[in-house]
Order: sequence, then structure tokens, then C-alpha cells
Amino acid sequence: MWAIAATIGIILTVTALVHLYWALGGLWPANSPGELAQTVIGEPGREKLPPPLVTVSVAGLILAAGFIPALHLADIPSVLPDWLSHGTLWLLAFVFISRGAVTYLWVTKAEKLTEPFRTLNFRYFSPLCLILGTGFAILVMFS
Repeated sequence: MWAIAATIGIILTVTALVHLYWALGGLWPANSPGELAQTVIGEPGREKLPPPLVTVSVAGLILAAGFIPALHLADIPSVLPDWLSHGTLWLLAFVFISRGAVTYLWVTKAEKLTEPFRTLNFRYFSPLCLILGTGFAILVMFS
């Protein structure tokens, strides 16, 4: 179980750091704000990322999601009831599995996304979300 929690934590920490980099003005993997918006959001007509505060908030939520599995497995006395820990993991499993599945189930929406996001989403982002969601579900079911 710790291997799953650590893997989720590492992946989501790196993802949060990339979001923070974007919030601070970084452009990787693109060369301009418009290209970055099309690469990571894929919304037709979008020329820039959301405001930095929004992107930092997303980074914080992603980082928090990455630490929750380890906190769930740790033998640290908690003031929080077990049902809250389990409920949070179930919620994260639902969010990540839903985010991954929507790409393959909601075809009309996916067709409207611009390249290169559409291809990256189909090949990498959505499968990663499905894997992460499955990891959260495994942790809550078997720990």
C-alpha cells in the first residue's frame, strides 16, 4: 500500500510543481502563453492560462491530494474520524476516475478540444487520471 501511496504522492507533487511553475510565468512545454494554453487546456480561442491565483490554488489542491494517501496510511494519531479519511479517498478516486473517463465517454466535448491538448489528453492525461483514481480506490478498499 505504501508503494501506491508514494507513487500517487510523487506524481501529484510533480504535477503541482508544474502548475506552480506556470503560475509564476513559466511556459514549458510551449514557447508562448497562447501555445501553452492550447497545450494544457485546449479550449478553442483561449490565448492564455487562468490568472496566477487560480493556477496556484489548483497546484495547492493537487499537492494536498498527493499527501492524503500517506496520511491515511500513517500511524499518526488523528483527530479526524476514519470515515472522513475514507470518504476523502473515495472522493479523490471518484474525481480522478471521472476526469479520466470523460475523455472517452463524452466524445462530443472531446471533439471540440484543440490540438495538441486533444491528443495529449487522450494518450496521457486521461489514462494517468484513471490510474491515479484506481490507486486511490485500491488504498481505501484494502487499507
